[in-house]
Amino acid sequence: MMRSTLKYLCPAEHIPQKIEVDISNLDIEDGLFMRDIEVHSSLKLLSKNENMPVCKIVATNLDTPESAALNLESPEPAEKQPVECL
Repeated sequence: MMRSTLKYLCPAEHIPQKIEVDISNLDIEDGLFMRDIEVHSSLKLLSKNENMPVCKIVATNLDTPESAALNLESPEPAEKQPVECL
């Protein structure tokens, strides 16, 4: 089971617009857990299970020739983009 939302208790002035996480050090099959999310110290996670995953890195299926061709067309590494984990 994967968590799709996070609920925090915090003062109104510390409500974040968004929560960003760095997944650049994760490998295939690695996950990010609620306990790994870094937020302002005034935010209190309301879930009792901090070991529940919020995202998991999965391999891309390259079985189709079209998807393999797309990978060959861009040999340069992609720019880092924000990733939203649900």
